[in-house]
Amino acid sequence: MHLQTNIHIHSGKPLGTAMTHYDDERKVLRLLIADDGMGIRASLAENEKFKNITEPEALRLCLEDSVTDGKGMGFGLYTTSRLVNSIGKEFILHSGKHKLILTDGCTSVIENGFWQGTLIYMEIVTVEEIDPNQIVDYRVDAAEE
Repeated sequence: MHLQTNIHIHSGKPLGTAMTHYDDERKVLRLLIADDGMGIRASLAENEKFKNITEPEALRLCLEDSVTDGKGMGFGLYTTSRLVNSIGKEFILHSGKHKLILTDGCTSVIENGFWQGTLIYMEIVTVEEIDPNQIVDYRVDAAEE
């Protein structure tokens, strides 16, 4: 899973945690990926372009195409959020004192309890058909990812 690779590349930590749960009755896959690294704002701030952004701005920006700290392509969280927006139920990105919640195409960022590092939670409906080109927004360099 590409998001687990993000732990090694962006968090500053060698390990993280990943858990899955499949609800056969509701046909929903739940995934949780977490690390106790530097967090999204600090990671993005390693790129001079994002040096002075706030934590809520960092959470919103990291879901945009090609937004990166300079160590990656800005592709993992971008496509994951598009996938959840397409066939998912919920996407939560928690880092520092804030969490971003993406549900039914609506995004909100709220202040929340502190999480050292990054926590990603998502629910994906497994009976929905996926158009991969739509998820990657027809990005031509997507084959590398």
